[in-house]
Amino acid sequence: MEIKQRAFGSGTTLYSIKNDRDVTLEVCNHGARIVNLFVPVGEEIRNISMGFDTIEGYLAGETYWGATIGRVAGRISNGKFVIDGKEYHTPIDEVTGHALHAGNFDKKVFDTTTQLNDTEGSVLFTTSVPDGEDGFPGNLHVEVEYALNNDNEWSVTYRAQTDKPTLFNPTNHVYFNLHGKPSQTIEEHTLQISADYYAPLKADNTPIGTKESVADTPFDFHTPKVLKDALHAQHLQIDGVKGLDHPFFLEKSNPLLPSVCLISPNGDLKVEMSTTEPSVVIFTANFNEDGPIMRGEKFIHHGAITLETQVAPGAEQFDSFGSIELRADQPYYSKTIYKLIVGEK
Repeated sequence: MEIKQRAFGSGTTLYSIKNDRDVTLEVCNHGARIVNLFVPVGEEIRNISMGFDTIEGYLAGETYWGATIGRVAGRISNGKFVIDGKEYHTPIDEVTGHALHAGNFDKKVFDTTTQLNDTEGSVLFTTSVPDGEDGFPGNLHVEVEYALNNDNEWSVTYRAQTDKPTLFNPTNHVYFNLHGKPSQTIEEHTLQISADYYAPLKADNTPIGTKESVADTPFDFHTPKVLKDALHAQHLQIDGVKGLDHPFFLEKSNPLLPSVCLISPNGDLKVEMSTTEPSVVIFTANFNEDGPIMRGEKFIHHGAITLETQVAPGAEQFDSFGSIELRADQPYYSKTIYKLIVGEK
């Protein structure tokens, strides 16, 4: 195991963790984000995390790529929420009228420490967010730890503490493409999700507030399914967002089994995801022709897929989705593991 670091532009730093199997995880203190995930597959090294070569690529456009999202991942309808009878407001997008990924963690520069032993390397990002920032109550201390071990497991662990009731629902916005190329679609990837229900969306991408069965719909991924079969299905929910951008409520009867599995087209690389969180948002990068230039290539429509573990967006409104309230006597903890499996076809 080894950890190195280098300048990444505009005063930021890129940290590189390499394990004994030559898998390399690279993360940046701007946005506490994953930038690169290099995996040896046969005779090639694939970078399966979509991102940019310098920090300027992130600053020039959307900063969600690979970032830690918080305080609240997903959309908050009208930017309004209520805690203990008091209404709060967080900034909204002027076009949609809703808040998306409220809290701007993706734009913050985090403090950083590293740890290394014989079997694992890790980078710990920390920040403190003042009471009232972006309309959220409570002074909030946040830790985000990225770790890579010799079992080819990349883990993201979140810890947080507030001094007054607030909302907290972070996630990681990694974009996976198991080809390793932003110009190649993930439509031939195979996806499996252990979920009986998903959350349908309104036309403005906010949740309706119901849990709908995946049975007999394109959202049923109990059996591994090639993504194009869902992405090109005739279904109002698919048509509305031109792909997937939906929360799935994970079935947790056996916590030892992964909740999500993503497989490359020829089966030579697999990502198995396990999480303490009750839901995952699957987003298939439905950008049409608006994708950026990335690593010298045009990012294609459906050029990546996110596995955003969290409480389902809308939980501040809909009790059946879970709770994202965090209180002073309730330390926050969450962990998601992405296990990389090479060569099992």
